[in-house]
Amino acid sequence: MKNLEGYKNMKVLKSLGLDVKQTEILYNFQFLKTIEDIKNEKDETRKKQKTKWLQEWQKSIESVFKVTHQEYNSKWVKNEEELRNWVSRIEVKSKSIWLDLVILETYVFEPYYPLNEGEQKNKLKYNLKNLWLEKFVVRNYMSKEIYSKMKKTYKTSFGTITKKKNTFVKIVLGSVSLALVLLGIGAVFAPQIAVALLGSQFAGLSGAALTNAVLAYLGGGAIAAGGLGVAGGTMVIAGGGALLGLNIGIMSGSSFVLLKKVLVNPTQNMVLCSKLLTVVKVFVLNKNNDIGVAKTIYNEFSNSISNLENLSYDTELDMDKNDKKDLEKSLAQMKNTKEELTKFISSYEIGITKKQ
Repeated sequence: MKNLEGYKNMKVLKSLGLDVKQTEILYNFQFLKTIEDIKNEKDETRKKQKTKWLQEWQKSIESVFKVTHQEYNSKWVKNEEELRNWVSRIEVKSKSIWLDLVILETYVFEPYYPLNEGEQKNKLKYNLKNLWLEKFVVRNYMSKEIYSKMKKTYKTSFGTITKKKNTFVKIVLGSVSLALVLLGIGAVFAPQIAVALLGSQFAGLSGAALTNAVLAYLGGGAIAAGGLGVAGGTMVIAGGGALLGLNIGIMSGSSFVLLKKVLVNPTQNMVLCSKLLTVVKVFVLNKNNDIGVAKTIYNEFSNSISNLENLSYDTELDMDKNDKKDLEKSLAQMKNTKEELTKFISSYEIGITKKQ
């Protein structure tokens, strides 16, 4: 029975993952979103700077694919039609949410975040009035109603998680927040830390190439499956799935670095929790009507909280006072998230009962 339960839990975690082709599509969505912003930039100097950033970002993403999948030649689409063709070639299984995850991660993605330590004061701004993604997605993949629910749920989740109103407008978006988190950790660009964050395949990079790869890759919003020990063709974990199934007892030292420096950094944790709430409410329940998957996600998330509560008491894990404070904040956020997940599931079940 335990083996069956473990299989179901791993299956759900993998459902929040993207394979190599889906990951390539994710970055091409983000690529076209950035291209559209550059097209609409009226200042020629800023347009050139944004174009330069995009070229550097592309090179960094390409280096990730070269290291992680040497036999795979990553490509960039030229236009929307090419992207539609790529998406259409991928088999969509019943109740699969991989494309929903791509759309959510692209919505959260904000380009022009720092790609190296010298860019901490990058003043390039993405135009938040750019509606390319919404128009493209609603025309091709998602109803206007679902897309609007995704946006609203993601934005309002920040206030729910922190118990403070208007929290969303006070913090930077996901990609920028993670880039700044990583830049604030001097050691993060050492090869052994990159391995912890991204998996053993990143041991082949060093110096500026390593720095750019880490920032570009994680700045895209998803966390590499290698760093979380998820195999079976999954390249990245999206939609806040990195917070599921955290088992401190079997974590390696490198995985713990990922946990301590990224997953329980309060700002990044907030972003991940908001994504997870959006995935469960909008995609799993509202769109797919899958109460079983919602409950499994809830159980895995609850297990992660229980495991993290014991983390600060382990003297072998080298947590200083700041680490423990961050952990306390993140745990409070996760408990608020769990409370909201309970409400989502309960409301859905009440709705089903009334229909019967």
